[in-house]
Amino acid sequence: MNHPRIAIGATCAVALAGVAQADLTIDVGRLCNVHPAPNHHYLGDWAHHVSSTMVDGYTVIDIDVAGIMTEGGGGLLRGITIRDHGNNSYSAMSPGADIDYVGFVNLDPAVDVLAEYDGPTSTHLAEDSDQLMNRIRTLDAFTGANQVDDDVYVSLGRMGELNMRFAGGGGGDQGGGDDGGGTGIDPFGSDGLAGGLVLRIGESGSMERFSVHLQTSEIPAPPVWSLVGGLLLSHRRRRV
Repeated sequence: MNHPRIAIGATCAVALAGVAQADLTIDVGRLCNVHPAPNHHYLGDWAHHVSSTMVDGYTVIDIDVAGIMTEGGGGLLRGITIRDHGNNSYSAMSPGADIDYVGFVNLDPAVDVLAEYDGPTSTHLAEDSDQLMNRIRTLDAFTGANQVDDDVYVSLGRMGELNMRFAGGGGGDQGGGDDGGGTGIDPFGSDGLAGGLVLRIGESGSMERFSVHLQTSEIPAPPVWSLVGGLLLSHRRRRV
């Protein structure tokens, strides 16, 4: 007589597990460098988590990922997207925002960052993660550089985007997954070391607008079949 109740309970457990693992994209906002360095312009809801500083003569924008996720939601960081805003200056030798540097403060060294490009810049479409990461590993852009002859930045192109995901880390073991990074990394705990995870971006131009999005997910709930097993066990005990 209690079987319908068990079925309903199992259905609820599945639904709850799905909610617990739901993805959430946080729009960090639109950014660009402005004169004089290291000033920047920001448009978005997280100004208190965004700042800029001068590093070896370059403007570097710091984004407090852990702080934003504390307020905006998401327990695990699945990936980061840096996207051209679509209204920049575009030419064959410098199409759109040129991302010179991407780095992370307080990221566990055991976590690998993997890059992928999606957009109209043909040079980058043919490049793998190692080649893309080599372009953005250091602050080395210079006047006259271009994406064809020099490997110093990633030219996003109109509405093009640089996608970054994570392989390894404690968060990747929570919930599994076959993308090399599992469900994501924990920016607050073992993957984001003391102080919380901070994203650093250097763009080589001025007034070239780009936006940043964080792909996050909730910390996975216990495996759904464990929940169902608990319901079944409870039912059996009541019948004894």
